[in-house]
Amino acid sequence: MKPKQLLGTACFLAALLTSSSLFAQVKVGTNPTAIETASNLEVEASTTGRKVKVDKTTGQLTIADGTQGAGKVLTSDANGGASWQAAPSQTSPVWIYAKQSTTQTISGLTPIDFNIETADRGSNFDPSTDKITVPSSGIYQISCGTKKINTNAGGFNMALYVFVNGANHTIIYEDAWTTPSTLPRATGSLTLQLNAGDVVDVRITSNFNPYDISGSYLTMVKLSN
Repeated sequence: MKPKQLLGTACFLAALLTSSSLFAQVKVGTNPTAIETASNLEVEASTTGRKVKVDKTTGQLTIADGTQGAGKVLTSDANGGASWQAAPSQTSPVWIYAKQSTTQTISGLTPIDFNIETADRGSNFDPSTDKITVPSSGIYQISCGTKKINTNAGGFNMALYVFVNGANHTIIYEDAWTTPSTLPRATGSLTLQLNAGDVVDVRITSNFNPYDISGSYLTMVKLSN
């Protein structure tokens, strides 16, 4: 074998034997000859510290572009550009808790008087009208309850209604009794889609003898858009 052929063969063998170490780490970008010892892959920007890398041992991907931070989520813009953004807040913008401290006589269909406003995140409940004005469209959960507190002259029924924009949306509780001394508690809840500007209120009815209620409560929370 000629000397040139021997040299070429030796070079080929050397490249073959060292190829695994040559390609075990790859770096693209600024200073491509220097790569962190723990990385298999690095793509480095010209701005110091900004890079994408893959850990050699764990395979963990790191994206450091200056927007990164603890608890952030990777988000795309309209053009597909990725950046780290703060996670959306889990705090509901709407939370209402109102209750009743007075005694109210029910005869026919009657709005429940929630005279105490304990919580109203966003100021959407009006105690003077007992109505909630929905600030933004989404899914809401409404819960309410009341209790009959007196004996009456005869049989009675209790029905709790959720009204939306002045119209009956859902009866969330309904029952009837023949014994006037019965003191039931009527409760119910409802999850529904509401639009911005909708007006919600809760009403109760007695189609037979009137009765008194007290201790009523109303809660409403926005679950999602």
